[in-house]
Amino acid sequence: MTLWGLVALLGGVGAVCRYLVDRMVSSMWGRSVPLGTMVVNITGSAFAGYFLGSTSYLSHDPTLVALVLTGLLGGYTTASTLSFEIVELLRERRIVSAAVATFGTMILSIGFGTLGLLIGLA
Repeated sequence: MTLWGLVALLGGVGAVCRYLVDRMVSSMWGRSVPLGTMVVNITGSAFAGYFLGSTSYLSHDPTLVALVLTGLLGGYTTASTLSFEIVELLRERRIVSAAVATFGTMILSIGFGTLGLLIGLA
């Protein structure tokens, strides 16, 4: 199979994982804030950080980066869904929920991405 075919396949796997995680979190906590999408993006950042830290000895092989970051984690994480959900919250005038989703995702994604990187480097 070609590299682009493997990237596409792993992107599909990531998308299915995103769907399952989002459904599980949303069924447990509801949808007043898009926690499922937030959890997906935060954990995706943590996994990306860990991957980059733990593979630093490989000098970030472009094939491996394409497969894991572009394919698997690109399919798993979602900026577009988060953007849509935040716009919907704003349209419904749920400003606090929109702010929690926006800033919570950004701050926690950066924080967990950094933590994953540090764990990967250890």
